[in-house]
Amino acid sequence: MFAGLSFARLWGALLLPRFKSVLDVQTHSREHHFREFLQPWLSLPLLGWAIVYGTHYVLNGFQSLIWSQQGYSTSSISLLIGVGAVSETLAFFLFQRVANRLRARWLILLSSVVTVLRWWAMSYDPTTAALVALQLLHGITFAKGFLACVTYIGRNSPVNVAAEAQSFFLVLQQIAAIAVITVFSWLAAGTSTMAFSGNAIMAFVGTGVVVFGLWLGRNRATVSHNV
Repeated sequence: MFAGLSFARLWGALLLPRFKSVLDVQTHSREHHFREFLQPWLSLPLLGWAIVYGTHYVLNGFQSLIWSQQGYSTSSISLLIGVGAVSETLAFFLFQRVANRLRARWLILLSSVVTVLRWWAMSYDPTTAALVALQLLHGITFAKGFLACVTYIGRNSPVNVAAEAQSFFLVLQQIAAIAVITVFSWLAAGTSTMAFSGNAIMAFVGTGVVVFGLWLGRNRATVSHNV
């Protein structure tokens, strides 16, 4: 159902009329700029974080079920979910202050690394107090990472292709979410430890893609400076 609705959403988006730019830009110029945005050093950090983003879908699909199987009451599960929501809200409010001190690409990397650590810790059946602490990380692993990607796109894409770039990022998220949910649903049939270990591994793969993209960007900047 999730995959089917995702593809239906994608198909519906393709049927929508194109945005009309307020700038007088030729079609071939717009396509040329978007091809530039698809260069690996620009797009790989987004692809990597899309995989990291996909691992968060287990919170909606399986987290409550797993906690229930571990013996947590409905009220405790509600509290844990609420802690994550509060953390996410605070991250949205405080993002600008953090973004003024760290570049968007480094925030993407930070979010990815913390996500790996979060899922890996959850694979050890942590205590309630530890779970609260891990839920507080939701603001970093999800909210700050998402906002960092949006900021990254805004700073690295021409204004006339910003909408296409944002749509491209959303498509990456949907594809990654489908893949992660499919894998996690299979792992969740075993133990919660196995499931979250697999989730940590998938987030680690995404982090590796982010690192590779940042490395390409750094090398490109070095070459441009030398030239």
